[in-house]
Amino acid sequence: MKKSILIIAAAALMAACGPKKEEGFTHKTDVFLENKVGNYLAKHPDWKSTEDKDAEVTSDFRDSVIIWSNDDRFFENLPLELKKLENEKVQNQDVKIAYFETFNDPTRVKESLLNDMRLTIRGIVPPSQVAQLKEGQRYTISASMYKQGRKKDVSYTKEEKSQVFDLGSYTFAVTGVKPL
Repeated sequence: MKKSILIIAAAALMAACGPKKEEGFTHKTDVFLENKVGNYLAKHPDWKSTEDKDAEVTSDFRDSVIIWSNDDRFFENLPLELKKLENEKVQNQDVKIAYFETFNDPTRVKESLLNDMRLTIRGIVPPSQVAQLKEGQRYTISASMYKQGRKKDVSYTKEEKSQVFDLGSYTFAVTGVKPL
């Protein structure tokens, strides 16, 4: 009897001292930006707990998003929908601008943050790629930064049953498009 109690106590002690379950964002995704937002949220679970905490963490989140936007992987596997194509002038040159946005997809797994993310990309599209694009279609893109977004456009809103990560609006030079 004593031996059984000792074995059970030893097992309980080993379980308590063993490797801890990883906390935080555990949804497996190959979308760079979704991982960044998820990991940030996991590091700041009390983000909206007080006004002071909210202001401090929101400011840091804004800085983080701007830093992420400079990473070459910013668009890695990020699904975007082409909302419109327009003719515009950029530095006195006529160009095609593709307006891409994140979109809501009810078929995504509920752990995914993609339906909670809002991002607008003004993409300067080379003439060779314009013919590939159709409004309303969904794509992944590769691009390089042309004009940085504004920190004040980045926000996080949390309500009882929903949350929205507004990641801002940026201008990029599109270097590749791939239909989904």
